[in-house]
Amino acid sequence: MNSRWAVSRRFLLPLLLLAAFCLEAAAEANRVDRGRLEAMAASFYPPGDPGAALLLSRGDEVLLREGYGMASLELGVATRPEMVFRIGSITKQFTAVAIRMLAEQGKLRLDQTISEILPDYPQEQGSQVRIDHLLSHTGGVPGYTENPEFWKNACKELTAAEMLAFFAKEPLQFTPGERFAYSNSGYYLLGQIVEKVSGESYGEFVEKRLFAPAGMKQSLYDDPQKRVAGRVAGYQRLERGEYVPAPYVSPNGAYAAGALASTVDDLRRWNEALVAGKLISRASLEKAWTPFTFNDGKKSHYGFGWNIGSFHGEKLVHHGGGIHGFITTLYFFPEKRITAVLLSNGNALDPKLVAQRLAMAAFGQQPEFRKVELSPEALAKFEGVYKVSETSRRTVRAEGGKLVTRRDGNPPVTASPISPTEFLYDGQNDRLRFELDAQGKVKRMLMLRWGQDQPEAADLTAEKLPELPKFIELPAEDLDRLVGRYQLQPDFILTVRRSGAKLAIQATGQSEIAVEALSATELFAPLVDARLVFELEGGKARKLTLHQGGQAMPAPRID
Repeated sequence: MNSRWAVSRRFLLPLLLLAAFCLEAAAEANRVDRGRLEAMAASFYPPGDPGAALLLSRGDEVLLREGYGMASLELGVATRPEMVFRIGSITKQFTAVAIRMLAEQGKLRLDQTISEILPDYPQEQGSQVRIDHLLSHTGGVPGYTENPEFWKNACKELTAAEMLAFFAKEPLQFTPGERFAYSNSGYYLLGQIVEKVSGESYGEFVEKRLFAPAGMKQSLYDDPQKRVAGRVAGYQRLERGEYVPAPYVSPNGAYAAGALASTVDDLRRWNEALVAGKLISRASLEKAWTPFTFNDGKKSHYGFGWNIGSFHGEKLVHHGGGIHGFITTLYFFPEKRITAVLLSNGNALDPKLVAQRLAMAAFGQQPEFRKVELSPEALAKFEGVYKVSETSRRTVRAEGGKLVTRRDGNPPVTASPISPTEFLYDGQNDRLRFELDAQGKVKRMLMLRWGQDQPEAADLTAEKLPELPKFIELPAEDLDRLVGRYQLQPDFILTVRRSGAKLAIQATGQSEIAVEALSATELFAPLVDARLVFELEGGKARKLTLHQGGQAMPAPRID
């Protein structure tokens, strides 16, 4: 008998036992406490508010499938997991697969330009931008949702010609392929390309060629004229916390960038159909799930219709969506077949917060992130200026039992302590962890971003914290003289209104933002790092100048 075989047999039983132990340990590590999972999800959605449908699956196992909150506040109908929601920009991955499908059929190439397929599109822009630029948001096509004129007409059933008028003749923002800039216009054009090449409407193509083979029986190109069983109502939250029905937005405006509606079950079927090869080849799918390469050879974070990331070393493809009255997110780990999907009908909570916690549970992690209290002295030692890079700094201040951090000119964000040296950003799963030296003094900050395996390190510097602006309370008469409507651009109005004993501002098509007074004629909006300086005449403001991002934009009063 071969001596090597004899040795192998001698160790066979221990090796089998070791393998069994490792499998048992792995199973234990991935075990999900469903009671804790359900309690965590329910804690985010008060019963009387708009809610969400949630689903978490791992392989063939559904770990959570529930509805929380209200589908209709007016009718008192609770959310159920089988209900239909508008999915917003999750639509983009369906558009991307439609393009890949047509490419596999030889009906188009990704290196073709817009003008080659849509010859009526302005040549100056269309001859430079390729289909792969549109798919990856690297074409430089100005986004129509950034055009105030669009929002004046968003409730209308606009034609393709009317939609193209919002952006087709505008110059490109940059050389195609140079950088990433999210553009709904790019995906609008991809929808037009699908129609031109296939001879079908975008909605017909998606419903027949994508939904049907994927088994998605409750999904549709949203049409307000259709009777849809289980379709939920959309809401938006006002500054004072009250939820009201969301304004109507025509699906013609959202179109191939955001007009689809679906359910959590159907979106799981979508993921399963993709990895099973029911729609496009694995090679085409992998191309869509590969970060786009810019002209300079650097990589984007986005492929074709999906954001690309990782968690625990596992590839993650994901996308979120936001359309009036609905906020959504869909996470997928293709190798482990983990789907985490959350569809909300306007609840103010960021759905990524919950979806990320769901994904963590599927990996065997169910952190509660319980907040602790630290003394003012314990918090104060973390204050300072931290060097992220030669050109970037993050400031940290202690305020109200939390840390307030700010990177460069970005809006400040707060983080609550979850241990003596670790802080959780409010409303996020990103954390700050501080490293101490042997004497207990802070030497470094680690930014632990969810979905990124490597932390971002920033050393504490000797630089002084910049002084904070000093806010004051204004009497009612000083507040009232600033109230009014100010024209920044044609059809782009900045409204200043009273909100109790303070003022708030709201730009056309945007949410209301609280402001603070620096003086009787100067306001500051911390959330967007903007300063408003007013000129008075006859005891009343006649114009304002908006200072933001290094620009000074005058706006005369128009009422």
